[in-house]
Amino acid sequence: MTVAEVSGGGTALELGILGQRDGNISGSDLNSTVTSATLISDLNGGDGLTLNQISIVNGSASGTVTLSSATTIGDVIDLINSSSFNVTASINSAGNSLLINSNSSSTVAIVNNVGTDETAENLGLGGGKNVFTTLFKLRDALNNDDTFAILASLENLDSTLASVNNNRAVIGASLRRVDLTDFVLDQSIVDQSQQLAEIEDADIVKSVSDLANLEFALQATLAATAQVLQPTLLDFLR
Repeated sequence: MTVAEVSGGGTALELGILGQRDGNISGSDLNSTVTSATLISDLNGGDGLTLNQISIVNGSASGTVTLSSATTIGDVIDLINSSSFNVTASINSAGNSLLINSNSSSTVAIVNNVGTDETAENLGLGGGKNVFTTLFKLRDALNNDDTFAILASLENLDSTLASVNNNRAVIGASLRRVDLTDFVLDQSIVDQSQQLAEIEDADIVKSVSDLANLEFALQATLAATAQVLQPTLLDFLR
């Protein structure tokens, strides 16, 4: 089987199915990237994202940017770049995340969530879930002696620690269930081993003797019952 492009297109190549194929066609990993035309509704595995506000701190300039009107990644970038916080939003070189950088070399732009909303985290811009991003931003803020960015990074770091503690609690609960299951299985093995030992180590002579005694007792019981319940002529006349 041969898969070829049509009219000089590149679809088959992008899908990883171009060329000779035997049997079923299996494409390569699409590894799709984010572009300015990517729809917000296509993010999060196709479930989309609900965007609200993000908080930006860049030196003495700080405030919120409302992203609820954005329908594409390009809209998000435009809304951030048109703010008054002297920052530039862009897509990273790998095409899988957004970046917000300060236009000034002396300040570090920090992005936070607003309240309990997680728009910043969902867009991968900040908020504390990504420990490494938070630490890198804090490092840059310290190197630039940017007090505002340091304080904002510490706020994100608090969120990071809270997220880590929550995950530890979830993992701890799972480990307790695993330990309980392991204990139950170990106890089951012990019980089965004891039962097997009782069967394998049984005294054959004693077991046969016990069985004979039980059979004798059964026969005696049946005989006694027959004597008590002997039918008479009256039983047939009822």
